[in-house]
Amino acid sequence: MAVEVEGLVSEYGVLSKEQMEKLAVLRQLVSSYYGIQKVRVAMGNRTTAIVKEYGETEHTKMLKDVYDISEKIEKTIVKYIRSIVKEFPIYTQWLKYVVGVGDVLAAGLIAGIKTPARFSNISKLWHYCGQHVVDGEAPSRRKGAKVDWNPFMRTLCWKLGESFVKTKGFYRSAYDRFRGVEERKSEEGIIRPIDKCIGYVPKDDKVIEVVGDKPLTKSKIEKLKKMGYAELRVGMTKAHIHARAKRKTVKLFIAHLWHKWREIEGLPITKPYAHALLGHSDFVEPPEPVGGKI
Repeated sequence: MAVEVEGLVSEYGVLSKEQMEKLAVLRQLVSSYYGIQKVRVAMGNRTTAIVKEYGETEHTKMLKDVYDISEKIEKTIVKYIRSIVKEFPIYTQWLKYVVGVGDVLAAGLIAGIKTPARFSNISKLWHYCGQHVVDGEAPSRRKGAKVDWNPFMRTLCWKLGESFVKTKGFYRSAYDRFRGVEERKSEEGIIRPIDKCIGYVPKDDKVIEVVGDKPLTKSKIEKLKKMGYAELRVGMTKAHIHARAKRKTVKLFIAHLWHKWREIEGLPITKPYAHALLGHSDFVEPPEPVGGKI
């Protein structure tokens, strides 16, 4: 239900017009940063190739100048992001300490989520971020169908996962643990419906005799279905294992963010997400800074 807040009809009921404006500006700055960064990187690669082919000339220098200008724009955007994001307690009290979450990612999370009051439990926030499951699988886009999650947040979660893998903080350690679990699970083999085995590696000797030991393709699946197979015991590729471990790491981080943010805002907190994510009763408390880092 919409609530009137300082003359602004807000579906969240707790955000002022000034807060909404800051969030809108942050969102645009973050989107612009990643857009310009993508163009700059592509242009840099292409410029390098052109210079390699034609050498340093007056004209290739123009490309280098444009590249430098785009780099300056990125730095300006980051400066503006830092000036706004430090006004949010969740950033100053927790996010800024998390290794792997820089100012741009932190700003994206704050601008995308807006307030933890929107999500009464972690499952709702996972869904909003595209980190839920549909029939046991990660959700995917379908042509002509609307998604019920936020594409901006899902992209941000992917960037978060990649960033955590490249660091040495708490969440890199969590990734390593999750990866170990997925590797053991893959080695033992997973029983899956045959239609969901494309891209997986056969673990059953009889199946291997028929289609080999490489990742299963659609044509191989069809061959096995004609032979009467309804399920297969399969393992995962390294890419599968990496993606699953990364996704679990991101879900753990999002759960911790939800917990800390609601704690800071004085909102009630529930704990069942730890059971759902980790599969046991041990509650994983959000980590606190040690030596200024998490």
